[in-house]
Amino acid sequence: MRRYQPESPETYWYEIVEVLYGKDGLPMMWNELSIPAISHVDIDIIESSDKDFNLQEFVKEGLLEQYTQLMRDVDAKAPMMDQMDFEDNGVYADHPEAIELRKVAEVLASGDEEEIAKLNLEQWEDEEDDDEDEQH
Repeated sequence: MRRYQPESPETYWYEIVEVLYGKDGLPMMWNELSIPAISHVDIDIIESSDKDFNLQEFVKEGLLEQYTQLMRDVDAKAPMMDQMDFEDNGVYADHPEAIELRKVAEVLASGDEEEIAKLNLEQWEDEEDDDEDEQH
């Protein structure tokens, strides 16, 4: 994705980001949060169950697996995106599913238990597993 410096939009770079697609197959949002390839939780789980645990091997294998998957995603012939396509008036800015997700996020962030109870969160829970196959 082509990304821009907020204070200086003429300054840009390209980076690999996760793009989430709607049920219609169109991009609806992207994620700029990075997720660690290997966390202390992963290490704790394996370390507690394997007396021959080798941290260096575990981390190297985990990183290799992550980067292999990343390269498969890059090579998936997905279109190159532009950050501005997702911002106001952008090509993907008004995707109905993204708008709905933003509303859900706002209600959840508000902490209003009455409004949260009205949400149909089940429709979003099953989506997470499906999205893994469509990330680019």
